[in-house]
Amino acid sequence: MSGRESKGGGNVKVRPEIELLLKKGSLQCVMMNPQGRKKKSRNQNSECPTNVAQPMQRSHPDQLWKGIKRPKEEVKKKVMGMYTDPNRIHGDEPGNVGGNPVFTYLDAFASESDKSQVLSYKSKYKEGQIKDSEVKEFLVKVLEEFLEPIRKRRAEYEKQPEQIDKILKEGTEKARAEAQKTLGAVKAAMKINYFS
Repeated sequence: MSGRESKGGGNVKVRPEIELLLKKGSLQCVMMNPQGRKKKSRNQNSECPTNVAQPMQRSHPDQLWKGIKRPKEEVKKKVMGMYTDPNRIHGDEPGNVGGNPVFTYLDAFASESDKSQVLSYKSKYKEGQIKDSEVKEFLVKVLEEFLEPIRKRRAEYEKQPEQIDKILKEGTEKARAEAQKTLGAVKAAMKINYFS
């Protein structure tokens, strides 16, 4: 996590993805400062693709996989509940794709083979020739294509806890060796390698 100086002088923890969005443009979100109090950051020109107006908390490692574990029906329910262009009431009005989270997700998760379809949907949306529900259905398909191989792989690893332990142990040993090399280089550069 990176830090950002708050107006009160405290250092506010900012997740990397939120940091990126803050740098790109304006955003409305609620962050947790080190004392655990909410710090609001408001801006009207938000391009935030998700609902980040929630306190940022440390997540338990098991919660990192929460979205991947969600069944298809729940993913569909969440996508169908996403907001789109508030100026479109009946679905046949010209719409705005900029700042529309459905199109933001399509740009992020669509495979190369779906890119032409995304462009087609964007032009139809701008002309009012496609309904929000049709675009959302397509997003559900795109997300499922993205999540399915991850879900399968996760299910395989859930059946092999000893394999997970082995992977974690090997990764820890590699990281420890790299950290020792880096620390050695730092000590040498600072001329504080007394015992080497």
